[in-house]
Amino acid sequence: MEREKRIRTARVVVPVEWNEEGNAIKGALLTANEKEYLVRENVNSKRLLSLIRQEAEVRGIVTEKERQNQIFS
Repeated sequence: MEREKRIRTARVVVPVEWNEEGNAIKGALLTANEKEYLVRENVNSKRLLSLIRQEAEVRGIVTEKERQNQIFS
């Protein structure tokens, strides 16, 4: 079962996957309460990757599948 909810959060963008050259290619948002939201690959995800290790305030939709990670888009 898939559920969606809108959120607004501020915290740090962290890398979660790298390419052969060591560049971040996937990221996640780590919130103040240490909840991690994987970032869905789309047009905006590239902008978020440019903010790796920086604080950011973002708004978007979280998709949560049973027994799976939460995805931010």
